[in-house]
Amino acid sequence: MTAPTAGWYSDPNGAPTLRYWNGTAWTDATQQAPSPAVQSPYGQAGPYGQTGTYPGAFPAGPNPSYAYPPAPTPPPGGGAAAGLWAQNKTSFITVAICIVYLVIAGFSHLVFFGILPVLYTVRSFQAKESLAWLAAAVTVVTIGFSIWRTTH
Repeated sequence: MTAPTAGWYSDPNGAPTLRYWNGTAWTDATQQAPSPAVQSPYGQAGPYGQTGTYPGAFPAGPNPSYAYPPAPTPPPGGGAAAGLWAQNKTSFITVAICIVYLVIAGFSHLVFFGILPVLYTVRSFQAKESLAWLAAAVTVVTIGFSIWRTTH
């Protein structure tokens, strides 16, 4: 059987502290435990016959030497423009679809009445996008132009 790895574990004497296990024996070094010890679900005995809190069992809590990871930084070249796209993707897709509809209606006599832009506009409002109003305005103009185009 191999010895547990060196590290801070719940004190085998039952004290509310962590004690350092050097890989072969308990040392006199102790520190305050961050949270109550977690019991091993397997009921295994430690090197001195104690159960639950020993090297190799689940640790007593978060290792105090671990730090939280740094906050994510925006990717290079991202910034506000990338954030605007990410937050209003459906609205921008709606505007693009409307532009395609208007180009087709303007250069050919084929007219679409805009069910797809309406559906995407509804989705942009459901997603609470800040530019949903722009998608709605462009959709209304596109449908109005399509209706006008069929009558003239």
